[in-house]
Amino acid sequence: MTNVKKISRLPTIYSDVYIPLGIKCKPAYWLEYCGLRKFSLPFDWVGHYKLDVVIDTLNNPNKEWFVDFIEEDSKSNFYHHIKDNKTQMTSIHHFPKKYSVKEYLPIFNKMFLRRKIRLCNSIKNNQNICFIMNRNDSVKEISKFMFSLSKMYPKNHFIVINIRQDNKNNCINKYEFSRSLVLYDYLFNDVHEKGQDETKNKDCWKGNTKFWLGLMGNLKFGRNNKIRKYF
Repeated sequence: MTNVKKISRLPTIYSDVYIPLGIKCKPAYWLEYCGLRKFSLPFDWVGHYKLDVVIDTLNNPNKEWFVDFIEEDSKSNFYHHIKDNKTQMTSIHHFPKKYSVKEYLPIFNKMFLRRKIRLCNSIKNNQNICFIMNRNDSVKEISKFMFSLSKMYPKNHFIVINIRQDNKNNCINKYEFSRSLVLYDYLFNDVHEKGQDETKNKDCWKGNTKFWLGLMGNLKFGRNNKIRKYF
């Protein structure tokens, strides 16, 4: 039975590794900014993928991405903006415009195979894993993801901290699905202090700076993290 309760503040979290899981690059940025992301993983800078894609990647790290893709309009002078037709995953930071997408795709997949294997090892070689998300997925969808992880890695403890945009509420719902599966679903107004108009504020994508810095301050590394084994 799921134990659900509202809490006023996030407790100090001790984890062996922190893994960003989108839905865009904000969680990866803040983890790196605060010294909690020590290496590159496959989902750091891609967007709009479902959590099922994460499970599929853990089961099949050799499976290539963007086999069937479309190229969308890009505002960048440096990178193509592409979308995977099957998973809806998007990339706006990985395919340089000095190459065609098809020309660069083998380089991308070789690089991302290393990152996928690193992701698998980072979970396999540690016990306490914390995922940081910024998603609109339902609690049911997130719990399904967590139970899938638990079946794959039954000896691990998994925590998910999901930041959910809410203009009216500021609260944390704690869902304890089991002793080893805990979700903190955090609702608050995640808007940058200079506004969210990207034409006027280039940092709008970073969200509520004060909140994210406060959140990162509650995240600590456990004593047993085995970073060196990832490489």
